[in-house]
Amino acid sequence: MLVAAALVSSPSYPEDQSVKKGETPKPPVEFVTGTATHQQALAWTASVLCNSNDQAEVRLDLAPHYPVLFAPDRCGSHNTTYFVFGVSHRGYKYLGMLEDVGAYRVAAPDRNGHPRIVTYYGFGADDAVLSLEVLGPDGFKEVKRKNLNESHAEGLPAGFLDSPKPATAQELQAVFGK
Repeated sequence: MLVAAALVSSPSYPEDQSVKKGETPKPPVEFVTGTATHQQALAWTASVLCNSNDQAEVRLDLAPHYPVLFAPDRCGSHNTTYFVFGVSHRGYKYLGMLEDVGAYRVAAPDRNGHPRIVTYYGFGADDAVLSLEVLGPDGFKEVKRKNLNESHAEGLPAGFLDSPKPATAQELQAVFGK
């Protein structure tokens, strides 16, 4: 009896120090074309961020019919950097990076249909920042920011960050103003 076995190795990428230097990482071609595999997404994230492939990932719909994978990095702080990948039948496409996220909530798409997300970053006992990020062709861009202090919940509707439903335009206006 002849038995053939194939050795399947995990993909690997050389370590990339760009994010640690404050630079934007340059994704490999498979992430630009949207043909990367799930394992490649985790491996590339691990090579750029101080991550390991066994980190829990987050899957959600950033907008209707717009599934994404958040591959997290936890470099010893309580805040997290996420690489965000669009998921399609072809594979995974790198969409951008969200840095220093302590919590997040998906928001309804903007008037042009661009996906949005609210991120929360706490950097001390008395200070935090709430940001509204919009996903465009060049990744995420902060379009609104609110500085929080004291209880961090000042000016936020009760349970704003904890809701599983996307933040509505009315909620965003109540939090960030016009």
